[in-house]
Amino acid sequence: MRIVTFTPNPALDWFLSVPALKDDTLVRAHSETVHPGGKGINVARLLRLQGIPVLALFTAGGFAGKELSALLRACDVPFSCWQIDGPTRRTVTIEDEHGSRIKVNPPGPELPGEKEEALGEWVALHCRRGDWLVLCGSLLPGMGGKFYRTLSERVSSRGVRTVIDTSGAALREGVEGPLSLLKVNLLELSHLTGKLHGSIEDAFSDDVVAGLSKKMTLLVSGGAQGAVVSEKETRWKAFSVKTRKGLAVGAGDSLLAGYLATRVQGRSPQEALINGVAMATATVFSPVHALASPPEGGKYLAYIKSFPLESEGS
Repeated sequence: MRIVTFTPNPALDWFLSVPALKDDTLVRAHSETVHPGGKGINVARLLRLQGIPVLALFTAGGFAGKELSALLRACDVPFSCWQIDGPTRRTVTIEDEHGSRIKVNPPGPELPGEKEEALGEWVALHCRRGDWLVLCGSLLPGMGGKFYRTLSERVSSRGVRTVIDTSGAALREGVEGPLSLLKVNLLELSHLTGKLHGSIEDAFSDDVVAGLSKKMTLLVSGGAQGAVVSEKETRWKAFSVKTRKGLAVGAGDSLLAGYLATRVQGRSPQEALINGVAMATATVFSPVHALASPPEGGKYLAYIKSFPLESEGS
């Protein structure tokens, strides 16, 4: 059993540290770092550190695509890439000495629609019976919103369990497929239900969410509110008593990786949720350019509180 992640629109994540963010001013950076990025690649890196067999699949093109592959080799993450014509995108996060941050995500290169079928089959051929396939992040411009749904239907017939962590049309269509796990944040969940939810508890009182929770496991993140996992007839909430304001780059990916790593080892949804929230908390307190390692996540377990939520009809 492996966890295979697929990131159709990966990135080189470029982080700059500057004295201050000011309008119309030349700013010289103190430092810069570059990491292989994109939701699925982040999840794969973290799973690898937790000893989980993993394979990272992604599209790549141009110089940035070559550098992305080189950085993954340096991280010792097994991978395979689908070559595209356009250059892999670069994201930019800038943080100043006062803690102000800004992140810019380019759209990425375009994939002609006629290549979607071949890309989907390429991903499916890398999956074996018993694997988990984690479909992460935005689609490339030019791809149809049904891509994740179609892919989940294709691999389900081959005995592969599918996880989705995305947004927009890919999310709306994706939830109609045969998913084992859906990971969303409160904003993404609101887009699904058409209602703005002030809390995770409010979200689970929605009929749409209740319907989804009967079809698949839901992992819902709410920032400082913590996260909830709903699996079959049980719901657990976990949150950290240690919080920090700011742009939590990579926290959602850390939550998903921590959850999956624990769950595939046969431990309970509650244990998996606690580990995921601890990993997310550690990432929040890490430098803006770093994903917290599993040992760092372990240091935050003492700050995690968890309890059962009442399920529908209880």
